[in-house]
Amino acid sequence: MLAMISLLLLLLPFLLLTGSPQKLAALGLRLPAAGEGLPALPPGPVEDLVIQVAPNALLLQKKIRRSDLLATVGDVDLQESRLAHTGGEFDIPGLQTALRQVKALDPARERLSLQPSPETTAAQVIRLMDAVRKDQFGPLFSEVVLGATP
Repeated sequence: MLAMISLLLLLLPFLLLTGSPQKLAALGLRLPAAGEGLPALPPGPVEDLVIQVAPNALLLQKKIRRSDLLATVGDVDLQESRLAHTGGEFDIPGLQTALRQVKALDPARERLSLQPSPETTAAQVIRLMDAVRKDQFGPLFSEVVLGATP
């Protein structure tokens, strides 16, 4: 009888731990093998940066990668800033201030997309391209990709 009680005392904790309805969760971790280099750093936090020229405003759209604990790969926050035209002219200082904030968030980013409307003149497109390349504090985004407004 004593042998039976000692066997139950040994098996009881094992059965309680393995038969529990609560399962343990863990994050996968992989260390590089000997001689293997470190993985490449992920790209910057800004995934996409688009300036759309609307009839009465400039729309600055930023897709910023989420970095909270619950975020998964591909989770982004879409932020949109609207800069109204003043007297038929673009708000260039306001645009450059908004772009400077994006540049502070992702200093390595060099590319943005500019999508002029069909009513935008060539002179206005050139003025916008010059404004996004540099401001009074230095260079901003040197690679400007022209696209069509959706």
